[in-house]
Amino acid sequence: MYFTATSPYIFMLILLIRGVTLDGAELGLKYYLLPDWSKLREPQVWVDAGTQIVFTYSLALGTLTALGSYNKFHHNAFRDSIIFSCINSFTSLLAGLVIFSVLGFMAKRQGVSIADVAESGPGLAFIAYPEAVAQMPAAPFWSVLFFVMILLLGLDSQFVGVEGFVTAIVDYFPHQLRRGKRREIFIGCVCIFCFTIGLSMVTEGGMYVFQLFDYYAASRIVLVMTFFECVVVAYIYGMFPEKGILLTF
Repeated sequence: MYFTATSPYIFMLILLIRGVTLDGAELGLKYYLLPDWSKLREPQVWVDAGTQIVFTYSLALGTLTALGSYNKFHHNAFRDSIIFSCINSFTSLLAGLVIFSVLGFMAKRQGVSIADVAESGPGLAFIAYPEAVAQMPAAPFWSVLFFVMILLLGLDSQFVGVEGFVTAIVDYFPHQLRRGKRREIFIGCVCIFCFTIGLSMVTEGGMYVFQLFDYYAASRIVLVMTFFECVVVAYIYGMFPEKGILLTF
């Protein structure tokens, strides 16, 4: 975890330095940093923004609760929440700078606008950005660097995702799963099951399977879960009367 959680920052910093030195990088950065206020009238923008926050903060997924359960009882969770929020927002901003600096180079080289080369969803990471990197000098090196970073980010996400699910199940069945190597065996079974499901997403029609999972089992559902989780927690634990804020996780 110490390696997979920190090394992507090094890779992103290297890619950012390379990206901002490319011809046309300023076009991508301008497109990324200057807001189009008219987009605020579109509901889809708010849904996408909420989905982004929910996933990057791992809200309503149980991972923060599971990892926090290993802390001492009097651990300063409020301080950790502030630090976590700042680092998370900084990471999102840094990743955007890395992506759009290279997309600006690609747009200028092809003579098109940024909107024509920027894609949303998996197309950005696996189509648009690799295509832009392929046009750079020493393209194989930058491609390897980019996909190693993506691999490490994926592993890091899987570590906490699986741990959140496994911790909940083990805590629910402690007498059955906290004996011998049963917990490790259970983790292995979970990983094999998830890997088998993931294989369906790398077939020729795998993108459709991925979009079904993403749209119906992730994006919209997690937003609804987050909303009701806040309502339930606030209802059970109440509010801070002196601060007037909801007590949420």
